[in-house]
Amino acid sequence: MSEYVHPEVLVSTEWVEKHGSDDGVRVMEVDEDVLLYEQGHVPGALKLDWHTELQRPDIRGAERRLAAQTARIGVAQADLYPRFDLLGTIGLEAYSA
Repeated sequence: MSEYVHPEVLVSTEWVEKHGSDDGVRVMEVDEDVLLYEQGHVPGALKLDWHTELQRPDIRGAERRLAAQTARIGVAQADLYPRFDLLGTIGLEAYSA
């Protein structure tokens, strides 16, 4: 699992079997073939439809329009996030005793 970008969010099938019904744990089933959920899934898993719930053209369109508008007025994507600067100096000093 270390090759995944965020391996800390992945769990094993053994972990799901042991903790899948714990309070605060939700297992979601997402497949490109939305009919696979009906054929079988982890008990208690919530179905997310790849096409209607995760590939929403209205949201993607809004994101593209926002990017176009901000680019037109000179706002880069990086400007939408907080930033900070660390300033400091480096130097050499000699002391005589």
